[in-house]
Amino acid sequence: MKWVVFFAALLFAGNLFAAGLPVQERKLESKNAQVEISVAWPRTGNAAIDAQLGQWAKQQADDYRNVSADDVGSGSPWSLDIDYEIPRNDGKLFSVVFGIYSYAGGAHPNHNSVAFNFLLPEGAQIDIEQVIDGRKGLQRLSALTIAKLNRALLPDELSMPEMIQGGAGPEWGNFQTFVLLPDKLKILFDPYAVGPYSSGPQEVEFPLSALKDILRTNLRTPVPSFDCGKAGTPIEHAICANTGLAQLDTRMARAYRLRSTSGDPDNDARVRKDQRAFISNRNTRCGAQQGAALERCLTGLYQARLAELDRGLW
Repeated sequence: MKWVVFFAALLFAGNLFAAGLPVQERKLESKNAQVEISVAWPRTGNAAIDAQLGQWAKQQADDYRNVSADDVGSGSPWSLDIDYEIPRNDGKLFSVVFGIYSYAGGAHPNHNSVAFNFLLPEGAQIDIEQVIDGRKGLQRLSALTIAKLNRALLPDELSMPEMIQGGAGPEWGNFQTFVLLPDKLKILFDPYAVGPYSSGPQEVEFPLSALKDILRTNLRTPVPSFDCGKAGTPIEHAICANTGLAQLDTRMARAYRLRSTSGDPDNDARVRKDQRAFISNRNTRCGAQQGAALERCLTGLYQARLAELDRGLW
């Protein structure tokens, strides 16, 4: 299968982009008897942002294109259509929300969203852990979100309180699809996340003024999965001093929790064993290194382990 890659004309959105990044649209398109694919993403001229968004978009297409005639059967061709919107591009933050439409022969297509928020000018991605201050902040955000969703969804007789409690409960993974605007925080939920498919996607937003007591004052502060106040080894200190490493540590911990609590005792035990092996290997291979060499060593190992855990989630 050959990809068709092209750039659209330079797109501007009035004064919104005037102080921000110039945006070009890039797109991958492919079609055969089994699958139709169209994946669009923005190109900004910021190397860090473009590398991450380009890699993500191409991975979505690559993951979907290996469809055989046996997979599709006699039904309609499978399809993947990814488009995007840019809710913020003001020179301080660049945010993009991808809308993912996919059909794989089920009763209905799937609709999902993925959001990226990048600090400018460096182009570093931020996670919700860098926006909301700690576990107490997460619990407060969760309670506020559940209250709004209850008001919006529970009048629908198909909605269930337990779906809202599970999908918007105090877990960082529930709030990863977000947009940080200058004056508000938006949280996006896919269909099925907090309600039945018939209710569709849900969006909850809060003025930042209503969250001021739970917002971090510095979005560039590294936030790993452990308490940096208790860091005791050179590796832990390196993670606490580097935002990129802290993000990898947090994302790996989040994926590990999901994989190790599947309810399958054999699977959970295997994941825990693999995680202990990862920690031992990390300490052996990186423990004696310093500075940039230590950062490279940790980055490579964390990325590999995170990819391994992510593959196990599907």
